[in-house]
Amino acid sequence: EYCRTRRVPRVLLVVQGGPGTLKTIIATLEKKRPVVVLADAGGASTAIYNYIHNNGEVPKLSDKLNKDGEPVNKNEVRTYQELLPRIKELGHSSDNANNTQHLTFFKPSASNDDEEDSNTELDVVILEAILSDCESVVDAIMHAVRWSQPAVIDNQLQRTKDIASDGLVRALQSALLVGAYDMDAERVVKTLIDY
Repeated sequence: EYCRTRRVPRVLLVVQGGPGTLKTIIATLEKKRPVVVLADAGGASTAIYNYIHNNGEVPKLSDKLNKDGEPVNKNEVRTYQELLPRIKELGHSSDNANNTQHLTFFKPSASNDDEEDSNTELDVVILEAILSDCESVVDAIMHAVRWSQPAVIDNQLQRTKDIASDGLVRALQSALLVGAYDMDAERVVKTLIDY
């Protein structure tokens, strides 16, 4: 309730995890909240990445058997088979201020040429996800101004042409105020003026 009334953007960061993590991700995506998955972290993170990028690949059954002669990870694999399709469906939704997918991946081992949704800077991936949780592009720009991120501001400005002039004026005013305390603010102001 606090986040909603204060318009605080949120993001779920997934690092490893197990089958229970999948349920948390689904609950987050059902609320149309952004999720960032660290693709190479192992566990649920890697399983989600592999499912979406490798034609529905799910974790394999273990060769190790329990006392009943069944693979030790049988229930876990079943959970992945049941929940990964829902995560894929919900993750491709893009009904937010930036029209970006709710599910994104960070895979530092991939170059940007290899993966269309890969970025080598985790902070930028998280920031973009946070901004996708804003109610409007102007709100997203205001956050990026406060964080002195001219490249992110430019990206926000390029995504839409429907930015009200009063929103840009507020963003410029904020950038000028932040400029008294932050050396990067000059580039933020220049980005806003150039637009």
